[in-house]
Amino acid sequence: RTERKTARGYKGFQVFAAPEVTLEEDLARRDLTINAIARAEDGTLIDPFGGQADLQAKILRAIGVPFRVRVAELDESLRPGEDAPRAAERLAQAKALAVAATESRPVLAADTLVVCEGEVLGKPASADEAIHMLRRLSGRDHEVVTGVCLVAQGVPRCGLERTTVSFAPMSDEEIAAYVATGEPM
Repeated sequence: RTERKTARGYKGFQVFAAPEVTLEEDLARRDLTINAIARAEDGTLIDPFGGQADLQAKILRAIGVPFRVRVAELDESLRPGEDAPRAAERLAQAKALAVAATESRPVLAADTLVVCEGEVLGKPASADEAIHMLRRLSGRDHEVVTGVCLVAQGVPRCGLERTTVSFAPMSDEEIAAYVATGEPM
């Protein structure tokens, strides 16, 4: 459906709902970016207004810090022999410095890695990879390592947070339902 505001208040809308309204037209009418996310038939997310980035930024928004999201284009591969804590902090600093090179305001960046049985698990690239990863994590503890870096006036200040996560056992049905949300990918 599409909507057009025609008057003040919540009653001043003209609504058009018909099969010829495209998904993109429907998403464009949403009042919040996070309400303008949909899943295509092939499982990919349609996110024309950056709602996923807004969800990830909810902490800064909640405390009232004005910000904008910039993505650093860089290789996030781990170096040979590099452990998760060093990699997370290095990647956070690389992201912050890359964006800070074109910004006059402070830049905050982070990188998070999941470690299970000593192995760094990357972000799943597909539903099948997400299912495999969730089955591996189901019913066991794993470590989440997050590197953060703040660059202000050209000076990087970096840190690291480590958390042990106890993952409840998940059935195949629960895993499939969670993967269907797109969140693990």
